[in-house]
Amino acid sequence: MDSPEFFIEAPEDHTKVLLVEDNGVHSKMLTAYFLQNGLNCDVAANLAEARSLAAGKVYDIVLLDNHLPDGLGIEFIDVLTQLGIDIPVMMITSDDDYQLIQSCFERGISDFMPKPLHLPLLLFKMQRLIFNYWLQQNVQVQNNRLEELLGQKQQEEKLARHVYEHLSAKENSSSSFVHSLMQPSSAFNGDLLLSRLSPGGNLFVLLLDATGHGLAAAISILPVVSVFRAMVSKGCPLSMLAYELNHKLTKEIPGDRFVAGILIELDPHRKELNLWNGGMPEALLCDADGHIQHRFVSRHMPLGVLEAGDFDAGSETIAITPAHEQLFMFSDGLIEQLSATGELFGIQRVERLIERSSNSEAIVNLDKALRHHCQTREYNDDVSICRIDIQGFMYEARSASLHDYYLDGRLHIASRFCGYQLAEMDLLAWLNSILQASPMKPELRQRVFTVSAELISNALDHGVLKLDSVLKNDVDGFITYIEQKEQRTALLAENDWVELALDWVTPSNEVTIRVKDSGQGYSLTEHTQAEVDGLSGRGLSLVRTLASVFQCEPPGNQTTVLIR
Repeated sequence: MDSPEFFIEAPEDHTKVLLVEDNGVHSKMLTAYFLQNGLNCDVAANLAEARSLAAGKVYDIVLLDNHLPDGLGIEFIDVLTQLGIDIPVMMITSDDDYQLIQSCFERGISDFMPKPLHLPLLLFKMQRLIFNYWLQQNVQVQNNRLEELLGQKQQEEKLARHVYEHLSAKENSSSSFVHSLMQPSSAFNGDLLLSRLSPGGNLFVLLLDATGHGLAAAISILPVVSVFRAMVSKGCPLSMLAYELNHKLTKEIPGDRFVAGILIELDPHRKELNLWNGGMPEALLCDADGHIQHRFVSRHMPLGVLEAGDFDAGSETIAITPAHEQLFMFSDGLIEQLSATGELFGIQRVERLIERSSNSEAIVNLDKALRHHCQTREYNDDVSICRIDIQGFMYEARSASLHDYYLDGRLHIASRFCGYQLAEMDLLAWLNSILQASPMKPELRQRVFTVSAELISNALDHGVLKLDSVLKNDVDGFITYIEQKEQRTALLAENDWVELALDWVTPSNEVTIRVKDSGQGYSLTEHTQAEVDGLSGRGLSLVRTLASVFQCEPPGNQTTVLIR
């Protein structure tokens, strides 16, 4: 270490010596010898004088004769203690009484020098005592400083852990359907689990596993929290969320780090499960008995590795059936934990435990088995296990009633967004804020938001910006779609607009949504209908599913939907 705050200064060349000696001849001889060798020396002829000098000056060493006019030299040890002075003390005496020598050492004398004195040896012993004392003082200073730094580090870690846990816990708003075990291998967890309901009622779950573990890994995944919160709150689709998460991490974490992850969207309206897996162990879709119905293997690179032009945001989608009871996902810290004999915990053991456990006990049994596997060994990596109760979530969404009783009333919203405002305003966030402030029941509010968001996005992207949704069907096309949207949005003029009208009438509890745009419109030809039924047109297909009435009015730039 070369930081000055860790060290006291080394002894100067002119070391200060306090000589307590009543023999004037010896005092003069020693003073002259010390001066020749660069040492300054003050002389006290008795204990009283020695006390006065020690109280007023700073010395590096005391040379002490034991027989003094006003007492024994060894008593000066008590004087130094009273004054709070801790410096080496060497006894100079002609006594060879071993009991005296032992007593002096017990009282704190550092060394002995018998008379008659051998001056070179005396000087050598003095220099050694002073240097050793200096080293001892520096060790103490370093220890104190290290304890101080350790205390600061513990406080900083405590604060950082509080912030980290607060940020991550804040996003887990759907805990009744998402069950998990997060076991860090150190003070900080390099794995992160987030879950959140979108305004449209879709459940989003994100499990991340950053490179390494500990504080460095935890910090590298914190940037995704704000992105996840913002985009899910806006009702963005899973592909867009994956794209933005990768973009954020690519920009903000070092090039030698990456984040493996699984991103899930559970859509109760379409009855679909969308899953994106980048570098994580396979997720297991199981029935009520724990039998595997589908394996979601990793099809993508981890987040933070590829630039936008090379990143694939496409997800795997399956229709949810009654056999799809639960979904398990976990970090590689689970399956790669080693026993004392070097045996991996392994995916096969995980699958057996899931099959042998009831739904509510699966995570608990996995945790017990892992602890037994590792015995007293510390986990070599962070462990994360997550179980999503698919049918529980779907049942609540299906059973939610849209026909709660309301008093007479009407809510009417009519807005037109033009040019620059259309480009700069977050229309979905604006709509969500209005619906959240209304007395609509959550289930109705989710349905209204989902339909409105799909119609507004369709009007903006395809009506005003004239984007081709078929581009989103593959990786290259998706990137082109994003680039074209950014370019055309920058060129919006005042005669480009989207208009939204929303009427909610109670107590009949009917909501009419009308969206119109400045585009040329479209007709549901066979080609367009194929898009609606296919991947690129699933938004309008969803609107038709949720609406009691769906009407596209000529020339096709106005859509009216009725929700009962």
